[in-house]
Amino acid sequence: MKRVLGLDIGVASIGFSLIDVLEKDGKTEFNNLTTNSIIFDVPELAEERRKGRSSRRLNDRKSRRKQHIRNLFFEHGLTDKSFVTEPSSYLNTLDVESDVYILREKALHQDLSKAEFIKALYSITTRRGYSNQFESTEQDENSAKENEKINGSISKNIQLIKEKGFILPTELLTYRRTQKEELGYQNIPVRNKGGNYTNSLNRKLHEDELKIVIFSQKDNRNIFASEEKCEKFYIAVRDVMMEQRPLKSFEDMVAYCSYFDKYHETPQKRMSLSSIYNIELTLKQSLSNYKTMDKKSGEIISLSKKQIDEVVAKWVNEPTSDKITFANIFTKTSLKNCKLNDVGGSAEVLNIKGFRELSAIFKQYNVDFYTEHRDFFEKALLILSYYKNISKRVEELQKSFTGKLEPKDEFINEVAKVSSIDGFGSFSVRFAKMVLEKMEQGNSFSEALESLGYFDKYLGMPAYDYLPPFNPTQADIKWLKENLSYFDTKHLYYKANSSKTVERIISVMRKLINDIIKKYGKIDEIAIEGGKELNSKKEEDKIKENQKDDKKINDEAKNLLKDKNIKDYDNPTKVRKAKMLIEQKYKCLYSNEPLTLKEALDEEECEIEHFIPRSHFWNNSQKNTILVLKKHNQNKTDVPPMEYLKQIGKWEDYKAAVHNSSMKESKKDWLTNEEKIEAIFDQDTNVFLANYLNDTRSSIKIIKNYLEHYLYPKTNRYGKDEQSNVRVVSAKAINELKHIWGIKELITSEDTGKKDRTTNYHHSIDALTVALCDKKGMFALHNFFKQKENKFKTKAMKENVSKNVPFTSEGETLHSFCSHLVEKYKNNELYVCPYNKIKTNKKGFKDGNKKLVVAQNSKGVKQLQELKNISLLPYDLLQEKKQLKVTDRTDEGVRMCVQEIVSQLDIFKQKGIREALPKYGEFLIAKRAEEEKFSVLEKELVNKQKADKKKEDVELSKQIDEIKSQLQSVRDEIAFSNCYFVTKNGTKQIVKGVKNLSDSETKASTVLIQNGNSILMEKLNIETFKQAQEEGHPFVCKENDYTVSVDIYSSSKHQIIGLKYFRSIENDIEPNFKESFQNIDKQYEFSIHKGEVVVILDEKEKVQYLAVANGGGQIAGTNHKIQIENINTNGVVAVTINKKTIIKKAKIDFYGNFQIG
Repeated sequence: MKRVLGLDIGVASIGFSLIDVLEKDGKTEFNNLTTNSIIFDVPELAEERRKGRSSRRLNDRKSRRKQHIRNLFFEHGLTDKSFVTEPSSYLNTLDVESDVYILREKALHQDLSKAEFIKALYSITTRRGYSNQFESTEQDENSAKENEKINGSISKNIQLIKEKGFILPTELLTYRRTQKEELGYQNIPVRNKGGNYTNSLNRKLHEDELKIVIFSQKDNRNIFASEEKCEKFYIAVRDVMMEQRPLKSFEDMVAYCSYFDKYHETPQKRMSLSSIYNIELTLKQSLSNYKTMDKKSGEIISLSKKQIDEVVAKWVNEPTSDKITFANIFTKTSLKNCKLNDVGGSAEVLNIKGFRELSAIFKQYNVDFYTEHRDFFEKALLILSYYKNISKRVEELQKSFTGKLEPKDEFINEVAKVSSIDGFGSFSVRFAKMVLEKMEQGNSFSEALESLGYFDKYLGMPAYDYLPPFNPTQADIKWLKENLSYFDTKHLYYKANSSKTVERIISVMRKLINDIIKKYGKIDEIAIEGGKELNSKKEEDKIKENQKDDKKINDEAKNLLKDKNIKDYDNPTKVRKAKMLIEQKYKCLYSNEPLTLKEALDEEECEIEHFIPRSHFWNNSQKNTILVLKKHNQNKTDVPPMEYLKQIGKWEDYKAAVHNSSMKESKKDWLTNEEKIEAIFDQDTNVFLANYLNDTRSSIKIIKNYLEHYLYPKTNRYGKDEQSNVRVVSAKAINELKHIWGIKELITSEDTGKKDRTTNYHHSIDALTVALCDKKGMFALHNFFKQKENKFKTKAMKENVSKNVPFTSEGETLHSFCSHLVEKYKNNELYVCPYNKIKTNKKGFKDGNKKLVVAQNSKGVKQLQELKNISLLPYDLLQEKKQLKVTDRTDEGVRMCVQEIVSQLDIFKQKGIREALPKYGEFLIAKRAEEEKFSVLEKELVNKQKADKKKEDVELSKQIDEIKSQLQSVRDEIAFSNCYFVTKNGTKQIVKGVKNLSDSETKASTVLIQNGNSILMEKLNIETFKQAQEEGHPFVCKENDYTVSVDIYSSSKHQIIGLKYFRSIENDIEPNFKESFQNIDKQYEFSIHKGEVVVILDEKEKVQYLAVANGGGQIAGTNHKIQIENINTNGVVAVTINKKTIIKKAKIDFYGNFQIG
């Protein structure tokens, strides 16, 4: 009998089953010790965490920088102290021109008053302009795309500033505004809006503007007592405004050597892929591992040490390509008629582009990188990898270069600009040297590693009965030393750069396994269900075929760029765009307009569009991206592409363009299948599963190695003849076993016919199946999936597995056992274990400041009401949108919509809009009718053309083209039209939306008031709102999205709920109580935080059940409810707390055992 632990690993769940298994007379008998599931919070994406951190830091730094600059204004006698403490109030009291750009231009020609100077200058210091601190280095594709857009606009603006002879950079922006005003428009924004980078200025231009404005007033004694004081002021303000925190080194992100790892006595970081030692080692390893074959005779040749050294020397001293491949490895050597016999199908040995670029600079300046200055060459590689900022690179390179060279600065500057250094090897330079020395003595690569003890690193390590943390801290290591007699630091498992998601899964699993070992003793075997599906022979062949096709089109794209003499023709973004251009047959898919290569590469003209927005489906693959003209992409704003194209009548044209392209059929289907596109927007669960499946897959191998390392360490060098105590079973195999054994139906949804993911206990059934899937069954199923073309064998294998259905030691069938287990979960006799982080520190604010006013509702009662935005864009008036469903309004529906908006507008203040909007509505109705007329006519002519396919009617084709042109012209008129009214001075005031008061009272419940550096938080009501207005301090009104904790009070009636907001912010705000319970005597009992386990005691129904607190509740009107989440199934419910129903805190362990209190 053996003890087996089955694990079903998911991103936010772990199903486990510990059983004793006995093979008896060819049958499998098992005794269940414990089976359950653990569920934990869905992890936040690293990208979201990073964005949040970045925003907080940027806002904090900007705030501190502005505070420092205001202090400088005060210290130089330009303002009083109130400017430092209350800048908004101070600036609002200045009786000067409100347009800061006019004030700056005025400064060029005359003296400004002190107030004018302050207003003109302070507005410059609040913005610093665009600056890429990672200039001239490689970035990820999205960053590169964004930078290309901004840099393209900046370059054009710099050129225009020179051409127009503008003194101030912002004169270009005001010039553009004036041009639009001359066309009759007003209120034109000077700054960029909505992702448009046309008016972008870089940091240098902002600094120039600062200097010009300050020194324009150097002789103005009203502001500066002397030129010297003017210069001192400029330097002080510039230094603060342009202060740049030194960028951190990326060294901490570089993994440790696989031999001299993090826990070694002398840990070493990994060497650069472009290291000379890495190139030498990789070449010698490849020449050692692969056979060399004569191209003509096919004879296998044994290479001598001299021949190997010749190949290595050739690639180090005179590289002829950026990549060493199996095809070119012997180029320009005495072995040029030979090739490596590449059995594995791999074509590339090593990418040496970075090495080639850097070594060329060394050669240019006659610096010997191979012998005399090799140490500096290696150091330079690390500096170029660790630092992405050029100035920081120069600083570090200057420190490291000790040789004599003229001109040294030019050499260092050239080295600092190298952009293609990327990636690290597995070894450190130190260990690579040791391996190369052994190989120099005649050892092969594997023999060298063996002689250095690389394979013996953990040999002789004892089997642990306690799993140490995956990434132990110093405190963890100290505890291990004190509590485990056999512990040694060199035993610690090191895995480089694992994701936070994987680390979290292992953290929960580790605690589970340690608890199981403590309670049940040693585990003989562990079986894990892997997320990766098995591929059949046909599927594997298809994957290889797709990879071959991808390489072909990538090469075609590169050749196109190369033939057109495009600089950096192998730049990933340029290649991607060229590839799309070829696929789309040189057309923009949104407009069907022709595209040139020049337009495709111009970030101002063209951009890569994610067809399914990444906010809905995180997919950056080639399948989800298309190349479109920027003007058409920006017209659709945030409307989903399919919806937008249908609005403007181009959906069918778009589908035709896609189907006529040379894209793969799978991509065509992805971009045009309406049912699937709508499903992606509708089914958030499926999106989640697709997003996180890769995390589950990547974790399995790490988990397996981690468990084997500690619980079942190898006793000989290669683990030869040793039993594998940790095995991975495919998800496909488990699914098939559940079907054959008849237990799949127990966890299948009747509605969908698929696994019921609304339950949390299906992981338990999966884990039990994993534990019971022995080697014999697993082998049979693997063969079944690999060779399923053989029908006879498949049937025999299925029959063989189905005959051996496991049963319990009491004789109960597997189906019966699982059925009883499921019933226990359904009846709340057994609970899965919620293992959540307790939410106590969320601030709970909805984004944005609520715009409020004190007004009377329809009943004449004063209340705080919100100003709501009403869109007046054409399709917002013509169509009605409910969630994701868009329907056309009838003509009368459009008029009613317009009338409803007009009725909410102020009779006097919004008179112009009230008069213009009905006219605009009628314009849209008329144009839509015109569109419908042309659309009907087009269909009639097309049907007529289809009816007589044999006869080509040139005149009919011409008529169809003319109608199509007229139809598109009308659609463009609608799409690009605006509601506007003419002002008293004759200008056209475009109105894209209006703000109106809502009749209902605002849901905002908190006002945050800034007083100096402190923030005061109060409950929002009319009194506190008016007080905040009168005091003049900056304040914001916020809506509480949710509470994160609930306070429970006892009273003579029953328990009373107090909804507690903002526990993480210091404040004296009492919890919110139900109005009728506000003045009742009550005594605080306890607090329940989001994520904590609670027990509901229902005396009326004589039941009790466990749940997880959701952090919220309902206390309005007659409600007195607390929100809870079910444990065994998904879903949030609200429970009324009264005399018969009370709530208490509870604890639950991994096995579903719980205790109250």
